[in-house]
Amino acid sequence: MQIFWVYFKAPVTEALKDEVAKIDGIRPPAILRPRENELLSPKPPVELWALYTEYLYGEEVQSLLWPHFWRDEEVALFRHRKMWTGTGETIMEGFHRSLRDIGAVEFKEDFC
Repeated sequence: MQIFWVYFKAPVTEALKDEVAKIDGIRPPAILRPRENELLSPKPPVELWALYTEYLYGEEVQSLLWPHFWRDEEVALFRHRKMWTGTGETIMEGFHRSLRDIGAVEFKEDFC
């Protein structure tokens, strides 16, 4: 499992949560999705919002815990491939840009 911690300035509004919900998270493009019995990700990413705010660099923020479920860490490496949109970004760079565009102030990731 890969976990993203994404921080937004507090208070987080329902409108912002709706914008975040429009981001699919990191999913393999259809062309890379194997047969169902060989799934890279056994289930889609889940968005979990913190109930309380915290302080990050002296600023009040609300965090989003965003687990992504992978079969193993090796299959998750596709996220570093370039996307086929002509932007030249990797999947991760596009994901981070999408988060910054809607106001994320910080994000970090880890595998469990």
